[in-house]
Amino acid sequence: MTRWETRQGDRHRHGTHDYHEEDIVGQANMCEAMFDWLEDDTAVHALNLDSALQDFRLMLAMYMSGLSGRPESLESPPMPDLLAAMRSRLA
Repeated sequence: MTRWETRQGDRHRHGTHDYHEEDIVGQANMCEAMFDWLEDDTAVHALNLDSALQDFRLMLAMYMSGLSGRPESLESPPMPDLLAAMRSRLA
């Protein structure tokens, strides 16, 4: 991938990035992890849904904890209007 683009509201940013040339270590680690996964029929892929959902719950709990100023459980339901609350706090 050599081009990237992001939009947030009316803000639009784009640019180029040659991942092959600029992220040699990351590409090598990604390939190594893929080969390890392919060689072991019992291995769970690092990007499986359960892991991704756990990571998502972790990020939500971190955001909610930052807004509330108290620890949040990974099982806590998301705060209503979490994004609006974050925008308001950061503005």
